[in-house]
Amino acid sequence: MNQLDSYLCSPFYFLLTGRKGLKVINCNDSAIIFSDHPNLEDETIIFPPSSKKEVRILDFLFSSKRYLLKKNLRIIRCNNMSYGLISQSIMSKFNLQKKNEYLLDWKYPSVTISVRSVLKMSGKNYKDLRYNINKVDSSKVVFEEYKHQLHYEDSLKLINKWCKRNTSVLFNESNLSAPYLYLLNQIKMVEGLFGYVMYYKDNFVAFNILDKPYNNMYEFISLAFLADVDFKGIPSYMRYKVCEFAKSQLINTINIGGAETLGLYRFKKKLVPSRELELFSITNQ
Repeated sequence: MNQLDSYLCSPFYFLLTGRKGLKVINCNDSAIIFSDHPNLEDETIIFPPSSKKEVRILDFLFSSKRYLLKKNLRIIRCNNMSYGLISQSIMSKFNLQKKNEYLLDWKYPSVTISVRSVLKMSGKNYKDLRYNINKVDSSKVVFEEYKHQLHYEDSLKLINKWCKRNTSVLFNESNLSAPYLYLLNQIKMVEGLFGYVMYYKDNFVAFNILDKPYNNMYEFISLAFLADVDFKGIPSYMRYKVCEFAKSQLINTINIGGAETLGLYRFKKKLVPSRELELFSITNQ
């Protein structure tokens, strides 16, 4: 899989994004993974190729297996490496075009943060982060591992509260809540997923569900993060506490993903990314 994008080294990310029905076509020890789009009824999403063999499967898939696909096709989470693998002949043959993502969570770059730098918080670049964290009375914080029996109901309430505030033309409450609900149901059944929650002044205010990419034992991937913005500084403080835990596990970096909105991207920028990865889609529209 693509070594630059650690989300593509997380089986749980594939399951999450392909929760409408993940399918695989394989040939000669290579495979292409695709699924119905999680939000759009008339679209198939295809995970990007990482080798020329996988590009040949793409050609076969488009040519011979159209009955498995929706009318509209979208190769997702592409970067310059995967784009370079897809020949211009295939692009023109199937009327494919490079497009900026408008719906899924890489409309803005995927962000990786340094655990050590976030915990140190030194220098003017971390001014906003220090300001937000100082709003929180640390003596009133309880940070603990997610336990399904203890934290599921509180997590649902936080999800519902957030969804009611963030519905839009593009996303209804069902669209917004689906990935969180999927992960909360998976975390109780499968090994590998793990999470942390935070209480503040006896209020349940945040949770973060994480995974570890198989290609990097010193990195975490943040699959779902939600914090109650009614409590000032809590989103930043939760990120800080997760970094504390990560350090105890000898983790150097956390990939906290991209963003669908400019506001979320600006919040992630306050964590002073050690790396940003620009992603895009390839579509036949």
